[in-house]
This record gives sequence, structure tokens and C-alpha cells, in this order.
Amino acid sequence: MSKIIDKHGAPMKALTVTDAADWGNRPLPRPAYTGGGQGQGMVDFNPSTRSADAALLKSREKMSARAHDLVRNDGWAKTGVDRFVDQVIGPGLRLKARPDYRALKAFSSKFDISWQKEFGQAMEGHWRIFAKDVNFNCDYARTMDMGGLQRLLFRSCAIDNECFGILRWRENTSTPYRTCIDVIDTDRVSNPMGHPDSEEMRAGIEFRTYTDAQGKKHATPEPVAYHVRRTHPGDTYTISSDRFSWVRVPRETDWGRRIMLHGFEPERPGQSRGASRFAPIIAKLRGLGVYDDREIKSAIVNSSFPAFVKSPFGPDDAYGAINGGGISDYQKDRMQFHADHPVTMENVIIPQLYPNEELVFPQKSHPNTVYEQFERQALRGIAGALGLS
Repeated sequence: MSKIIDKHGAPMKALTVTDAADWGNRPLPRPAYTGGGQGQGMVDFNPSTRSADAALLKSREKMSARAHDLVRNDGWAKTGVDRFVDQVIGPGLRLKARPDYRALKAFSSKFDISWQKEFGQAMEGHWRIFAKDVNFNCDYARTMDMGGLQRLLFRSCAIDNECFGILRWRENTSTPYRTCIDVIDTDRVSNPMGHPDSEEMRAGIEFRTYTDAQGKKHATPEPVAYHVRRTHPGDTYTISSDRFSWVRVPRETDWGRRIMLHGFEPERPGQSRGASRFAPIIAKLRGLGVYDDREIKSAIVNSSFPAFVKSPFGPDDAYGAINGGGISDYQKDRMQFHADHPVTMENVIIPQLYPNEELVFPQKSHPNTVYEQFERQALRGIAGALGLS
């Protein structure tokens, strides 16, 4: 008797050969999610499982370079970024100082709504002087005011989905404010001398480490420093050693004041750098640009040949002309006729044709009749990816 019992406590029956065959012929259970099955269109769709950094960092530089090239050379990409920056930043963000006096009352009863209003007005005044300084002391390069810095930083976010800035302390300045912002190109933050990514450093970001009870070293997801190249890797005018020199910039001082600002929106846990907003549409934008160019060139070719002269130049004459066998007297007379009476469309002159010839106007096939509809549909998807639709 079987010692294995079923859910009712009765001994289970032995499985016969027939039962086993019937069981093997049963169809496999259908997946609960069609995206996890092997249905139509899914058999060859087998992406590997990767962490956020494993999927991003190896192709981040190439992806960023392609995105910047599109913004430089593609009108739709340039317009999309410009409009995105205008919608979010405009001429610049203004400070609206409203400290939480209710929470501050726990430290002193002097914090009330009157103090909030007075303090807010004073802080907003200081901010306007700092942000709108005509000498641009808020900018480390002294080329723009705070509104321009905000637009530049957000433009970097609109393309690369991240931005970097170093809070520097200016000693010599004409204002009482010493803090200034040094905007760093995202391409400059990288591993020194091209060292491969590791657990402690990835894509120029150094992470905090600790040692466990067994003496093994581990890295945490908390950044402690950023390695910034002294010059941009693509600078062609720099021949000094600065091209191969990096500076380690701590994330903050020993007392907690931020030094390096790294703004980006991670899409997955453990992501170290931003993934370009153009990543899903780079191929589509590139293809749309190629299609536009070819459509325009085809239209130019069509407009360059407004009409053709259709002649009875038969296959035998064509074959003889190509192989050196000569052409018929008829064709000789026709060629002489056109040499004496060239066909022209200038000044609306009616051309004189040789007998049996006719003037044919080719059908205009460009621009394509569905060109506008196709382009509108493609741009709708691109605008959605950029957050503009």
C-alpha cells in the first residue's frame, strides 16, 4: 500500500503508464501575463536581465554624444529642447521665501507669521541682488545671471537627464556674496584615465565603502566624491596635460555644506547617472531626419526635370548606338534637327518637335501624398518622449 496520502488522508493510487502518457500530452498552462509568454512576436524578444548601471553605463557616452548631435543638427530636436526649457524655466525661477514658522516655534516663540513675512521679504531682496548682479558674480565663469544658469542646467537635464554644478567660494568679489556656481559638462565626470567601473567607482562617481565583520570591503549607494576632468575630452585646442588630469571633488564639506551638485532623476534603484531623455527616440529621430532629406532631394530632382521629349528611338537603334554599330538615318536627321532647333521652355516658347515626337510631362510623385501625415505621427511620438505632448 502506498504511504503517500492525498488531501483527504486516503492512500494515493499508483500512476499507470497510460496516465503518465495522458499527463504528458496535456497543454502547458498559459502564462498569466502575455508579456512573459512565447506568443506571436515574443519568441525572439528575449532581453537579458541587467541592473540599472549595467544597462546604462556602457552605452551612456555614445548615447549622450548622439543626443547632442541630434540637438545640434536636427531642427525638431533643437526645437523640442528649447520649448521644454522655456516651459519649465522661462526667464528664470524666482525665490518665494516662506519659512515654516509653526515648526520653528518649537525653538522660540519669536517665530510667528509677522517674522515669516519680514524674513521672507529680506531673503527675497538678497536673492534678487545675488541673482541679478550685472557683473554675474553668481556664475563662476561670470557670463550669465542666475536665470541663465538655471536654463543652462535644465538644458543639460533636458538632453542628458542630469546636470552637475560645483558650489565654489569666490574670494575677490564686488558683492557681499561669495558663493558662485561652476556648471560642469556631464562628459567631464568620468573615471580617471579611463579606469573600468568597479563597485567603489562608476562613471566618475566614488561611493562610500565600509568593512564588515569578516574584513570584506563593500560599497554603499551613497556618493562621497566626483572625479571631474580638467578639460572636456573633446577639446581640440588643448594640448597640455590637463586633458589627462582629473580633480576629485568631495560631495560635501566635513561640516555638511554641499560642494558638488548632481541633479538627475533615477529610473531604477541603484542608478548612478542619468539616462538621456532622447534614448528611446534617437533611432526614430535619426530615421525621420534621413527620410526628410531624401524626400526633399527627390522633390528637387522632380522639379529639375519638368518635361521630357518622347521619341521613337527603338531598341535596335539604342543597341547599335551603345555597341558602335551606328544609328539609322532617321535618328541622324532627328539629332541634326534638335541641334538646329534646341527644345526649350524658357519665355513660354512652344518647342518645335521633330515628326513622331511628343512632349511628356512626368507625374509629380514628391512630396509623397502621405508625407505630412507620416511626419505628424512620428513627431507625436517624439514629443511624448520629451514630455511635450
